[in-house]
Amino acid sequence: MLTSPGMSSSVRALKTPVRMGRTSTAVALGEAAILELQPRVGPLLQRLGFEPQVSEFLIQYFVALGHFEHRCPIMVTITEDDELAAVVFAGQRRILGRRIGVVHLGACSEHDFYFGPPEKRDLFLALTVQKLLSLRWAHSVDFTTDADQTEQVVHSLSSLPGIRCRRKPRTDRSTLWLGNSYESFLAGLGAGTRHNLRYYRRKAMGSNWRFASNLSLTEANAALKHLVRYQRTSVHSWGDLRQLPAIMTTSGRPLLCGLYDASGQPLSVVIGWNDDRTTYLLTQLNHSAAEYNRASLSMVMRAFLISELIDSGIQKLTVIGGCGGNLRFYCWTERRHTVVVEKNGWLSKGYWLAANMRLKVLTQTGRVIVDGN
Repeated sequence: MLTSPGMSSSVRALKTPVRMGRTSTAVALGEAAILELQPRVGPLLQRLGFEPQVSEFLIQYFVALGHFEHRCPIMVTITEDDELAAVVFAGQRRILGRRIGVVHLGACSEHDFYFGPPEKRDLFLALTVQKLLSLRWAHSVDFTTDADQTEQVVHSLSSLPGIRCRRKPRTDRSTLWLGNSYESFLAGLGAGTRHNLRYYRRKAMGSNWRFASNLSLTEANAALKHLVRYQRTSVHSWGDLRQLPAIMTTSGRPLLCGLYDASGQPLSVVIGWNDDRTTYLLTQLNHSAAEYNRASLSMVMRAFLISELIDSGIQKLTVIGGCGGNLRFYCWTERRHTVVVEKNGWLSKGYWLAANMRLKVLTQTGRVIVDGN
């Protein structure tokens, strides 16, 4: 673990009415170092209002997502007056398995990357960025903010020496409002999408396909392992995915659903979790064999899934990474900004451009959420 006591004059000079004690920052690199901190981080999350089970889920999910998104997980801890005051979740991006100096804050995807006092967020964020960029191997740090907070965040970080900030728009996730009944949900769609959901669902039922809404860990892992072989454009391997069902189970309300043909072969699987009246869909894998090209597996799965969620009292379906297919036209899309903070110099900019070019190519050839028409 790398530590850095005290606070730099540039961070101390930020205009704020918040009283700051004696602070220090530390960086934990890798899964083992982060899990060692769980006994300290758990009580912090509970002080911030998280249930003990949710606290455990957040840490486990963060580590697993590092494998899923091909990142080396990083946790920055901020201690104030010898007491853990905040943690920041992050991940170092990899290209072809090799770590590069691009650090992304927010490896928890749906959840915020910062867990600490809200009134000290800007100060602690500046400390985090300054600490990460002081490391020899780090060239840039990027993170996502709400559009209405971007100006304030960029202004706060601009006082740090030897760095430059820039921003760009992005789409993080899409939310679909489900309504009180499946028929009322369908009534709010366009005629073509409504017809497709009904038609392909009836066709699947006529072929004796089976939708399973509560897969066991064994069933979910078996379906994932079977379907990952048929992902012609997916960037994820079985090694990336194998931990996800178990991690979702630690949330207390996992989303593990499968679609099977008449012989019991897995055709589609969705992985995510439920939180109160919202379901978060992390990933969906579909069978890509030619015989299923006209079956619209994604549409069939989502028709069964949405009907099941509505019957169980769920009101919103949030798709991590954004929704594709015809349903995207009926989603509320949360538009945010990516803020990039990088060291001055052509080398840092080159690293960041290379990493994001790879991500752009992978996005064009195979997304995490596999959507159909």
